[in-house]
Amino acid sequence: MTNQLTRRELLQRGAAGGAVLTLPGLLAACGGTSKAGAGSTTSHKLAKTLNFSNWTLYIDVKGQRHPSLYHFQK
Repeated sequence: MTNQLTRRELLQRGAAGGAVLTLPGLLAACGGTSKAGAGSTTSHKLAKTLNFSNWTLYIDVKGQRHPSLYHFQK
């Protein structure tokens, strides 16, 4: 008695497993109710500052200046 899977069985089981893992996420995304409806008019206040992190070697340097950073801040 061998317990080998054929290619077809492996693909079928993989597809079934993927469906089992995906289905709850899809159902959660589609369902549910919300007190604030899609047509609600709420105002959001934007922050005045933007904190941005970047690897320093990605920023261009010309002498002591950083032209890309200057244009971004402008």
